[in-house]
Amino acid sequence: MQDDTKITGMDDQQADSVNEAGVDNANGAGGQSTAEKFQRLLKDDPALQGEFDRLNAKALETGRRNWEKAAEKKRSEAEELARMSGEQRSKREIEMRQQEIDEKERLLNRRELRTTAIEELAKRKLDTGLVDNINYDDAETCNKSIDALERAFRASVKAAVEFEVNERLKSAPPKAPSPGADATASIRKAMGLKT
Repeated sequence: MQDDTKITGMDDQQADSVNEAGVDNANGAGGQSTAEKFQRLLKDDPALQGEFDRLNAKALETGRRNWEKAAEKKRSEAEELARMSGEQRSKREIEMRQQEIDEKERLLNRRELRTTAIEELAKRKLDTGLVDNINYDDAETCNKSIDALERAFRASVKAAVEFEVNERLKSAPPKAPSPGADATASIRKAMGLKT
């Protein structure tokens, strides 16, 4: 089964849903796929179909606008380069390459700072899931961000613990032993020992 999952691209949970006969149990009753169920749902509910169409149209429009902006930017850069002399053009191309290099370097530094931040969070016994809440502009900002995150996290945990303790302290106090009862006998009885 393990070799089959590598071939089909299924993870272990998906592979477990396929029985020995090769029938996909994750599709549910009737062997309908998720896509088929979705199509049926859209067909049965015109309001849902309308909303789905509206969201698709909005996504397509946004994608078209982004594509047009990128195409317009490239076209204007090409026109600008065409108007320049050879020396100006080569100078502009060098500037553009330098901008690309700077952007790649910024992304590389960000990735390195993120890795360092994960290690630092683990070292401080903080959840590494907090890594998305850190500022990665530079090393100093990253460290300050980790420090602020740690202070806020610890203060939050402390407040939650104090709240829970105070809530539990509001409950009824333990009952005092009845008068005349032997305290040792009560303790032994509570511990399950013979009196």
